[in-house]
Amino acid sequence: MAAGVAKWKSEGAVGLNTFANPACGEPDRAGAVRAFASLRDGAEKSLRVPNPLRDYLRDRMLSICAEQDLTMAVHAGMWGDFRDLDSAHIIRPIQRHPRTRFGLYHLEMPEPRQTMVIARN
Repeated sequence: MAAGVAKWKSEGAVGLNTFANPACGEPDRAGAVRAFASLRDGAEKSLRVPNPLRDYLRDRMLSICAEQDLTMAVHAGMWGDFRDLDSAHIIRPIQRHPRTRFGLYHLEMPEPRQTMVIARN
């Protein structure tokens, strides 16, 4: 991932993109390794969301953004199943990555106030 991001940066990228939803769990490398093995070995065809592989890779990507001095654009707007929308899902990743620069885009609907408070803080 780090090599790919460095290549994108050399080609002019100024940031990467993620969503505030759905919620991510705490990064767990051992859980990510097990989840990847279950896909690789064919024990699983797909993983539920959220899952430890996605959580670990997303967390690693946030670290790479800081290392490469890139912004992580976080989309908090409406999409998919609106019952899962909650821009507060991005708070823990932001707290875990104080060196990563975040840009918070779009206001979560129907509760834009919460997204504005997160952006302000």
